[in-house]
Amino acid sequence: MVAAYVQYVKNLTINNFPPILEFNHLSNLIGIERDLLAKMITNPAHFYRKFEIPKRLGGMRTIQTPSPTLLHIQRWIKKQILDNINVHDSSFAYVKGRSFIDNARSHLGQNVVVRFDLKDFFPSISIKNGLSIFNRCGYSRKVSYYLASLCFVDGILPQGSATSPSISNIIAKRLDRRLFGLATKLDLTFTRYADDIIFSGSSIPDWFVGSVSNIISEENFTINSRKTRIMSGNNKKIVTGISVSGSQLKLPRPYSREIRFKVHMFLKKGLSNYTDRPNVYDPLALERLIGKLIFWLQVEPDNEFARIHLELMAKYKAKIDSM
Repeated sequence: MVAAYVQYVKNLTINNFPPILEFNHLSNLIGIERDLLAKMITNPAHFYRKFEIPKRLGGMRTIQTPSPTLLHIQRWIKKQILDNINVHDSSFAYVKGRSFIDNARSHLGQNVVVRFDLKDFFPSISIKNGLSIFNRCGYSRKVSYYLASLCFVDGILPQGSATSPSISNIIAKRLDRRLFGLATKLDLTFTRYADDIIFSGSSIPDWFVGSVSNIISEENFTINSRKTRIMSGNNKKIVTGISVSGSQLKLPRPYSREIRFKVHMFLKKGLSNYTDRPNVYDPLALERLIGKLIFWLQVEPDNEFARIHLELMAKYKAKIDSM
């Protein structure tokens, strides 16, 4: 028995995972009282707050946010375990050192861009997937059950949990590997940003969309066919909200025009009379406008309008804050 425990600990340590021997050991490691931890494992839904937010293109998205104590536990699991598991190089969301801008830049200037959207991405991932992650790390079945139960609710991966982004990338790694292999055979570029799957290249064969759909289905995900887009030639090409049509990344024109208009209205009306929400006073309107300008400069670092007006707005805010 002792030799088995020693080997168990050794296997976990070699792979940079914290050894967890049993329930009481997990309780001590995380610093959570045993009775409370047991309740979170057996009835995780009790420790979430559920609400809905509107989706950009219609419908509602369910968000489940964990209680502060459960959030603390999930952050521990993420840092100590999940962050030590490699994800595919083509995955750009929720990965340190990669961003939506890097994702878009991968497809800059290509003749054809094809975008797929995964329907209900997080809810498609079940607690069985979570158990498999912790089993593969080397944890016992019981410990894997404890860890997975702390990351899932009602048997599915919740949107709002601290561990959900990492788990989604780990589970999607096989999907990423298969789609990357297909792209490589066709001399295409492939990236995934959460539920956004993008391919680009000089040309796309007619059978390509069907082939990608089959792979996604085989990996237990579902395509939202309404959102599949083939952008080619001189048509606008948007990837993760950024135009990749030319030789440099750009904000889509409607969005940059909107920011210009809001800046103009702010300068015309001043803080007390400005709002970017009709008939609604927004105390954070200036901060929102500054955030939009910062985003613009992240996409287009050399944009003079964004740079000059960001400096202007920042000085305006500093003056208000000093009053």
